[in-house]
Amino acid sequence: MTSKRLRCFVAMAFGQDDTDALYDDVVAPILKQYEVTPIQIDRKEDNRNINEVIVEEIRRSDFLLADLTYARPSVYFEAGFGEWEKPVIYTVRGDHLKPNPAMPLDTLRVHFDVSMRNIVKWQTPQDTKFVEASRTPNPIRNQTVACRTP
Repeated sequence: MTSKRLRCFVAMAFGQDDTDALYDDVVAPILKQYEVTPIQIDRKEDNRNINEVIVEEIRRSDFLLADLTYARPSVYFEAGFGEWEKPVIYTVRGDHLKPNPAMPLDTLRVHFDVSMRNIVKWQTPQDTKFVEASRTPNPIRNQTVACRTP
């Protein structure tokens, strides 16, 4: 008997060199390594209303990965919507966790209401610490095991 392939909705800023590279070089390969289908909405062809497609894909997913880098409002919405029924793994580029004196409004900093979560930090898309943390039993492997356990 074959088990159902898990699905992970990936919410992150796209069109940015670093987050695009993180997805292509780290996130998608690691998910595929654990036989999880990554779903990133900007890479999905669909002619329907994008909001309907996002909600549908979140509902169809087993868990979510939300990268908070660049503080995209859509990422916060997607993670919050998903949390009603799904586990969410949070990630962020490390410099978005602390105040940035160069930005008076501090608009890229992780919002206070999720800053207390367990957030996996990365520095560059090739950050070996992040890659290793993602490949060990924490957090993606743990989530795939949890989703497959009846």
